[in-house]
Amino acid sequence: RHVLYTRDAGIYIAYGIECRKGNNLICSVNDISSDRDFVQRIVNKFNSYKLSPIHIFEALENELGK
Repeated sequence: RHVLYTRDAGIYIAYGIECRKGNNLICSVNDISSDRDFVQRIVNKFNSYKLSPIHIFEALENELGK
């Protein structure tokens, strides 16, 4: 969860995804959506598939393109 600001949108809350292995941060993608439930559904889907972090950007493109 991040609080962000743009001139067009003003202040808004955006949600992203972190990929971790234990306590180590492997990668993160910020500002995916302001819809927390949408991002949580994506996280749950990726976790259920045990998605490798190397595929995170492609998988997100596919999800966001729906």
